[in-house]
Parts: sequence; C-alpha cells; structure tokens
Amino acid sequence: MNKTLLSALLLVIGSMNGHAQIQSRDLIYVDTSALIVYQDFIQLNGKERIDLVPLYDPNFAIFLGFGGEQLVSNDSLATENAVSYSHYCRVKPVEVIDSIDLNGDSVKEFIVLRQSECSVSPSNLGPYGEGGQQQTYVAYEVWDVKQKQQLFQVRNIRQSRVAVSTNVIQTFGYRFEVTIDQKGRFHISGSTDGSGYEPGTYTYNAAKRGYVKE
Repeated sequence: MNKTLLSALLLVIGSMNGHAQIQSRDLIYVDTSALIVYQDFIQLNGKERIDLVPLYDPNFAIFLGFGGEQLVSNDSLATENAVSYSHYCRVKPVEVIDSIDLNGDSVKEFIVLRQSECSVSPSNLGPYGEGGQQQTYVAYEVWDVKQKQQLFQVRNIRQSRVAVSTNVIQTFGYRFEVTIDQKGRFHISGSTDGSGYEPGTYTYNAAKRGYVKE
C-alpha cells in the first residue's frame, strides 16, 4: 500500500473517539494500542456470562467500481460480477460504565460500552490498497443481567473510511453523541441521518420492559 495512504489510515484510526458522555464527563475509549482479538461478552459471577452478537456488519461495505460507490448487500454476492469481502476485527473488551436498578428487582442492570475496529478487503483490492476499508463501530447497551436480556442498544458510531485512490480517503456512515445521566436515561444529539435513531431522550419503561423515546 502507498506509504502516504497507509499513514493517513493509521492517523484516522488513532484519532477516533467515542463521542460519548456520562454524568457530564467526557469518555474517550478507543486506544488502538490496547485493542486485542477478543470475543464480545459480559462476564458475570462465576462461570456465567452473556455472549454478544458482533458489532461488525457484513452489509456495511463500500463497493468501488466504474459506476462510483454503492453499498453491497452482503459479504459475497452470488453474481457474475460479485465482489467478496474478507474482514478482520479487533474488539476491545466490553466495559461496564454504570449499573442501575431500572426495573426494581433489586438486581442492577448493566450499561456497557462496546467497540470494534475492522479491516475490510474486497476481492478487487487495488495494487496500492484502493478499496481497502477501515470500519469503526461503537455501541452502548443496557442489559438485564438477571434475565440475560438486552433492554436497549444505541449504535452511535458506524463509519467506514475507504481508500478510493492512493491519496484520497472518503468516510461513509454516521456518528452522533450520546449522554447518559444518573437515572440511566440516554440523550441523543447531533445528526443521526442514516442511523435509524432520532435525537431526543430515551427512558426505561417498566410496562414495556424496554426504552422508549420521550
């Protein structure tokens, strides 16, 4: 890969931050030197744990072709001109950032932070790395550890940095800010276009056993 392109990609990855706050304190979580190969899970007492679905999304890949960029529908399209994608993800261990008894069962629910950095290479990778992608995923989740049930998830960063040429990198996807207060309410702000979330405040609703937008 061209040295200029490689340096630019590393610089972008190293400067990434979680854009999150809790109780008015900035939280910057991503330290690429600490990222290791790790399965996502929440460790409970003893041998019990909750295994989590990976944040990596095989549908979130950018195809570079003569017609410009477009989203592909999956990792390997079964067509004559299919482009397959291989990926490798570095996943930071799940971090419990707060615990609150939301449902009144005397067992605190966990609010956790999850984040992954994935390198994605298409089968038509250019001679200097064109088409190579670095994807970033950050999510906050609320878990009922007694029932091992997810109550809420906010994926506030889902971005792909794509090498479109030897000296040009384009960014696709979204990122927005999340603030979590002492009552476990989530406040979403900023542009959420393409994320499926709306700006506003999300609060736990006991009757629905989940979060609802106020």
